[in-house]
Amino acid sequence: MMSMTVASETFTAGARQFTAMQHRRAVAAITKGAIRMKQTAKSKLVWRSSKAGPGGRASGALERSIHDKTVGRPGLIVGTVSTNAEHAQFVEGIPKPPRRHFVPFSIAPGLRQWAKRHNVPARWWGAQAKGMMVGGPKSSTPFMRPAWKERIDSVRHDIERALAA
Repeated sequence: MMSMTVASETFTAGARQFTAMQHRRAVAAITKGAIRMKQTAKSKLVWRSSKAGPGGRASGALERSIHDKTVGRPGLIVGTVSTNAEHAQFVEGIPKPPRRHFVPFSIAPGLRQWAKRHNVPARWWGAQAKGMMVGGPKSSTPFMRPAWKERIDSVRHDIERALAA
């Protein structure tokens, strides 16, 4: 499972005491930030039409697996945007994009069907082919980290505004 914490505010005994209204506003700000970050992450996923060439999203399962969650308790507010798709780390390129490597069809028989579905030229997967080259630096398309970088400042600003009110 891959997740990115949107924002976390911890209220401790030594910190300034917040009113119930400030706490509710902070929860609302973090919830709004988590929703916006989720939407941004989904928009960062690249849709490559199978008619346009090799690669692309086959089912949209990764997009459907991105969820937001906010937990607001006295003394703690945490907003999280996460995905439970097993292949998310490879799309994101974590820890780093996979090196280009050869995958034999005998080890990954589904790769041949994937190639047919995505209109990969037949010479790459036909009867004579023993496998395909996959991966490489351009094989990953980060979506969570860019969404985080794009949205975190506005989330922090919304939280500060909520606490100042």
